[in-house]
Amino acid sequence: MLCPSPIILDHSFPHDSDVLRDAGIALGQLADLSTNGHCRLVLTDVLASFVDLFDWQQVASYPLLQVIHSLIIQWLLQPTDQVIVISVDSEVEYRPHPVPQSCSQEGLIDYWSEEVGKLLSLHDQALGKENGFFLGVACHRAFSGGQLETYSGHPCGRCFPLVGPLNLGILIDSEEWHVPDDIKRKNVTVADARKNIYVLGGDVSKSAEGSHFKVVFRNASRPWPLDPNVDPVPERFLKELRDLLDLPVAVIKFALIEGELPERKSRL
Repeated sequence: MLCPSPIILDHSFPHDSDVLRDAGIALGQLADLSTNGHCRLVLTDVLASFVDLFDWQQVASYPLLQVIHSLIIQWLLQPTDQVIVISVDSEVEYRPHPVPQSCSQEGLIDYWSEEVGKLLSLHDQALGKENGFFLGVACHRAFSGGQLETYSGHPCGRCFPLVGPLNLGILIDSEEWHVPDDIKRKNVTVADARKNIYVLGGDVSKSAEGSHFKVVFRNASRPWPLDPNVDPVPERFLKELRDLLDLPVAVIKFALIEGELPERKSRL
């Protein structure tokens, strides 16, 4: 998940042409990432209201403002699974979040700091402070081809990482699998595995090779053996599949038994 920096969102006062250009490029990059399913964009209802406070007197001098406004409006008026607007409880406990170094103290910067501080509180309630971050602040400079910024000053408290295209990998998955507890106690029969392995992207060979059938996965480093003489499928064999597919064993068992992947839900 990515929350846009205040420079991308806040146009309640005039930016110069260089800042507007970077904001426009960054918006385009974020729109492409979200459209292609690589990230989700997160706003609070207060951050979403920034679009109503554009400095329209500057549109004649800076036509790019109209393009930026249209992009953000498209996010908000044509919602998809990749754009989330959250209503944050006004009573949530929070600390103001630090702002990127290039931000001035003009415009709506204090509101951005408050709202992202509230998002951080919700994030830590969902994940805990020891498990990293699934949400980062999208740096306008990094997403427009420049260097990744730092935050103003040296905050000693916890804050979301500033991210760009080259360090998105520091964020963990913003969704998690929801698997019924009883799936751990169930066995995967060879018949179930052979019937439903396609759900995990596997293709079973039509003839046996020795005592087993070879199961091939498109992006796996090697095939997985399915042996009809070992029924049900042992846990150690499922763990081999876990390592090949980078999926939890519980997810694999659910898919092989039920013939579908379990539900995924947002952590936030």
